[in-house]
Amino acid sequence: MLQQQSLEVVHGLLGTIRQNDRVLLAAADTSFMPLMTVFEKAESVTVVDAQTTLADRTPLGNTNLLDVLRSALESLATESGPAAILYIGDGPGLTGIL
Repeated sequence: MLQQQSLEVVHGLLGTIRQNDRVLLAAADTSFMPLMTVFEKAESVTVVDAQTTLADRTPLGNTNLLDVLRSALESLATESGPAAILYIGDGPGLTGIL
């Protein structure tokens, strides 16, 4: 149920972002797992395929939020200009927080 709601939020968000914005979808189960190799516009085939891959994934274990954020920041290293990381889910576990 929560996974379906999260997927609906992702789909809705991708439908409302600006034309020139680019995204990189990733799963954040136990760690950060990019579902794409480069940032692309939301309407690209790659983003649509990544949404399908995300929907087909089985959620695994507690999210190590600190490691996920570090990895997400690394994925932004080659990007120029403003950037944001958006976590959509039912909340991270406490692994790595302490």
